[in-house]
Amino acid sequence: MTAEQEVEATVNRILADWITVEHAKTWPEPAELEFCREAYRDFAEWAESYGLRVPASANIVAGYLLELAADGVPVADLAHVADAIAFHYSLNRAYLAPEPISAALALVASQMAPDRVLN
Repeated sequence: MTAEQEVEATVNRILADWITVEHAKTWPEPAELEFCREAYRDFAEWAESYGLRVPASANIVAGYLLELAADGVPVADLAHVADAIAFHYSLNRAYLAPEPISAALALVASQMAPDRVLN
C-alpha cells in the first residue's frame, strides 16, 4: 500500500460518519437534483450543437448563459442554471472557474436593471 493509499484509508476510517453527515447537508433535494440534471443536459446539448465537448471551460458556460439571457431567461433563473452546472462539475471533480460566470451574470443583471440608463 502506498503512503497516499494509507492516508486515504486512515482518513476514511476516522471520518466516514462525519463525511456522510457533511454530504447529506449539501446534497440537493430530489426536485433540485432533477433540475441540476436537466440544466446540465441542456447545457451539454447546447455545447454539442456547437461542436464543443463537456466539461467545457467557464467561458463556454458563460457563453451559454449569455445566449439564454438573449433568449429572455431572467437573471435569477440564469444564476440557478449556473449553480446547477457548477454542481454537476463538482460531481465529476471538474474545475469550473467562477469569474467568467459571475461576470456574465453581472453583465446581464446590469443590462436588465429597471433603472438602467439607455444611451
